[in-house]
This record gives sequence, structure tokens and C-alpha cells, in this order.
Amino acid sequence: MSMKTTMAPAVRAPLAVLVVLVIYIAPLAFGASELMEHLPKLLEGGSAREWSHSIGLSLALAALAYLLIQAVLALRLSVLDRILSHNLVMIHHRRVAVLAVILATLHPLCMFLFERVTKTGIHLADEWPLLVGAMALTTLWFTAAVALYRKFLELPFHTWWLGHRLGVSSLIVLVGVHKIFVTGEYTEAGDLAGTIAIVLFFLGVLAYNEIVKPARLSRRTYTVSEVTSPGAETHEIVLDPPSGTSLDHAPGQFAFLTFRSARLPREEHPFTIASSPQDNGRLRFTIRCSGDFTSGLGQLLPGDSCLVDGPYGLFTSKAHDPDGARPLVLIAGGVGITPMLSMLRAMHADADKAQDGRRVLCIWSNRTAGDVVHREEFAAFVREMPHLRLVHVLTRAQKPDGEDLPGEVRYGRIDTELVSELAGPMLKKGDASAPPLAYICGPAPMMAAMRQALKDAGMAGRDIHTEEFSI
Repeated sequence: MSMKTTMAPAVRAPLAVLVVLVIYIAPLAFGASELMEHLPKLLEGGSAREWSHSIGLSLALAALAYLLIQAVLALRLSVLDRILSHNLVMIHHRRVAVLAVILATLHPLCMFLFERVTKTGIHLADEWPLLVGAMALTTLWFTAAVALYRKFLELPFHTWWLGHRLGVSSLIVLVGVHKIFVTGEYTEAGDLAGTIAIVLFFLGVLAYNEIVKPARLSRRTYTVSEVTSPGAETHEIVLDPPSGTSLDHAPGQFAFLTFRSARLPREEHPFTIASSPQDNGRLRFTIRCSGDFTSGLGQLLPGDSCLVDGPYGLFTSKAHDPDGARPLVLIAGGVGITPMLSMLRAMHADADKAQDGRRVLCIWSNRTAGDVVHREEFAAFVREMPHLRLVHVLTRAQKPDGEDLPGEVRYGRIDTELVSELAGPMLKKGDASAPPLAYICGPAPMMAAMRQALKDAGMAGRDIHTEEFSI
């Protein structure tokens, strides 16, 4: 697999530490520079009001710097994905938003902490920049809160996404106006130019995401060639690449899809690439119906077009074991099997050439046997890959349900005892092979439980990887 999709672990680890430090420390250092500039004067006898004002300005600059970091993280830079993974970038995106909100809220508190309120009204001619600042802070609170609690509020994705873009656009303008006009200090040429540059940077990020990137992706539009149902309430979408191109992806990565069809809203959603890289450029996506958008995917017709932005993610053994020498423990819940399906398809293709013979334990949890997708293909895996052990765990079924499934069948829930029984032999210190890598994908509580179960069974935390889409 090329370096476009993966990076050597020895290189990625120190870079990841450096990037995280820059994300969180650089804005604080930038904000502190304002306080350090006035520190000598403050130490000579600055009043409490002067100290409070300087701290308030520093907090404002740090909050602004965190918003700049937010904009960079939203760009989906491939280099950041290769270092941190897109999912981790989005986690930092949310955390940085919280820090920006906290610092921005503390800013006016410090600015007015030692001010005496003597006025009985608001004089718009003099104080409208303060009102703009209050509007900016309110917009920041609202935009961040709705983004963090969108699922709790049960907002449809398209409604939230439109509101989020409008909120961010409004915030950029309000912050710029407030910063320029709130005090004469910012109307000086240097400060004015810097503020305008910051506003233009934010607007440039929006323009890139809304105009430039879609135009670039349109030059290599994929075409829907097949829409099938490999299982209950599940669609498989097959996309053919434009002539002469293919997506250079590793097994387990994902992409953002935007379908151009009159039967679906033009929304962008992330889906795991379920095909192997050896599939002649074709992309397969196995998608469980879990909402209005995914339920409507069955309305797609051959010939519909699709924009594909990717690949993204480090949920692939290519990222942690480029040589493919380590055994694998794959644990999936329901449609969480899709990244594992890509891995197994890739290994199956290599097994035909005797290139990939490492041991693989795949534990797949479903409610009933009827929820198992791609049965015939998994039967071929079991039949033609002697190094694969496939174990189905049916949580809401009893014998004889599941007897016709390929591989082994267990009933009940996956727990520490079952994981220890199945994965234990691969974790024995006397095993001559390299220690295995584990990949877990499914509902968040299930992933947390399985991670702990593997650690209890003796697996190192650094060898356990999970995947959870979050945008």
C-alpha cells in the first residue's frame, strides 16, 4: 500500500504528539503574548483593572487562535488524517470548540470585572461594537452547543449542517467587526490588516469546503453501477470509478459520499469502504438502514453519480503493521463488520496468491442469523482461508437459529469470558508468532467493553484499535 494512505508507525507516533501539542498549546502561547507585552508595566504597579484588562485581551486572542485551529481541523487535511486519523481529528475539533467557548466567555468577564456601572442606557453610537461582541459570543455558544448535543436534540443531519454553516459564517463576520471597532487600538494599520487577514482566512476555508473541494471532486465523479440488499435492512452500493482513475485506499478506511440523485438529498455522509484495494478501482459500501438518508439509499439507480472524498482513517492493519506479519483479532457488532469485510476481502485476494497467510480471529455479533449479511462470501472466506476462524455470536437467538451460518456459532452476548476463550490462545506468551493486533467496530458501549475484555485477556492497549464515525 502506498504512502498516500499509510505512514510508518515509528514516524507517525512522534508527529502525533507534536500535532496535539500545537493544537492545544500554540493558541495559549499566542494569547499569553498579549499579557507578556504589558507584563513589565503591570509589575511596576498596575492596578487590578489593568491586570484584568490585559488578561481579558489575552483570553480573547487565545479563543480566536482556537477558532483558527478549528478551521484548519475542518479542512480534512490528508496529512492530519495520516498522523491522527480523521476520527481523532474530529474529537480534537470538539474539544477545541469547548476551549474556545470557555475562553471567549471569560473574556468579557475579565474586561468588565472592575468596571463601575454608572450608565442607565445603551448608547448605540458608542457601544454598538460591544453589542456585536455579545452577539458573537451568543452565536458561538449556540453553534457549539447544538453541534455537541445534536443527537440528543434529534436534529436531522441536513438541518443541523445547514445551521452549523450559517452559524459559523455569522460568527466570522461578528468577531471580525467586534475586533476592529471595539477599541481604537485595533484600528491601527497593523492590527486592522491582521484582523482582515484572519477574517479572509476563515472565509477562504468556507469557500474551499463549499466551492473548491466539490468542484475538484466533480472532476472524478463515480457512477452507481449496482444497488443490492445483502441482508435485512441493508444496502450495498457499488460505485465504478471514472476512466483511468481509482481510489488508493487501504482495507478498513472510509470515504465521504455525496450522491447526485433526484431521489436523495445532496448530503455528505461517511461510509466504510467495504471493497478490497484489489477490486479494479470499484468501491463497495455495505450500509445498514439507520435513518431517513440511509433508508433512502435503495432508491439509487444505476447511472446516478457520486462524489467521493477520501480515503480517510487509520483503522487498518496497514497503518500499524505495514508488513502484514501480525495476527489479527477482529470484533464487530452488526454493520460494524464493514471495515473487517474490506480486510477479509483483501486477504482473500492475497491468499489466492499465497501472499497473506496470517491467523485471523473474527468475532461477529448480531441479533439473529437473519442480520448476517454477505453469507455466501463469508462462506467462501471460511472455505478458502484456512487461517481464518469466524465466530458468530447471536444475542437474541437460540438453537437451531444460526446452524446454517459459515463458521462457528455462539449464543448470548460477547463478554470477557468469551473473548478470553477465543482470543486467549493467540495471546499466550509462548506463542512463536508476533503479538496480534485487534480492531473493534460497533456501538460505542460494545467497543468499550470489548477493549477492556481484550486488555483483561492480556492484550496491550496500544494494539487495540476502535472505529467510530463522528462528524
